[in-house]
Amino acid sequence: MDKRLLPVLATALVLTSCSLFGSGEETSMENGDKNAAPVEELNGGMNMEEGSTKEDAKPAYPIVLRGDVGSSHIAIAGKKGSVVLNQGKFNTFDFQVFLNPEKPDAFEVTQMGVGVLVSSLVTDNAGLTDNLLSANFLDPVSYPMATFVSTNIENTEGSRYHVTGEATVHGVTNEVSFDATITRESLEANLLLNIGDFGLSGMNDYDADVPMQISVKFQ
Repeated sequence: MDKRLLPVLATALVLTSCSLFGSGEETSMENGDKNAAPVEELNGGMNMEEGSTKEDAKPAYPIVLRGDVGSSHIAIAGKKGSVVLNQGKFNTFDFQVFLNPEKPDAFEVTQMGVGVLVSSLVTDNAGLTDNLLSANFLDPVSYPMATFVSTNIENTEGSRYHVTGEATVHGVTNEVSFDATITRESLEANLLLNIGDFGLSGMNDYDADVPMQISVKFQ
């Protein structure tokens, strides 16, 4: 992807996420925010030949696939060695996958954008949640959002993709790569984020590498 487009995509993602998260209300751990406004489907300005119908001209896939927060999750775990000590997830996020608009009838993933409301984090330990969301750690007042914007997506085989992009957490941006399975219906991915790479420290009871599981069902 042309790196000149990254600021445009990042700005669009942040503006969209701000509109979603404007209320500032957290959802429960069991229920996501189902009130997010849908992204408009871009059907293009194609000239239909005589005798064709709208159904004939309609792309097989929408140009933008957007995650359904109510049936999706972005989960994390705190571990020490091979032992998982705690688990949690973000209840409010915007997850978008962009398809090639020049090939509307082909499923060709070209970009990905994610915006996460940091204050929506909930874990299985209330004290841990408070510590993570304090000014001494994630500090959601100063850094309300974590974002990811892809810089390259490679289709390795079938529905398997290798995704590389820029993740911003706690005001620090680093390159992150992970493998994902992407279909018209869903996206599944697992990755490790090292909190030290984002200027975070002080959680000595846990490893710096934080496992993250992403499971997204598209609208």
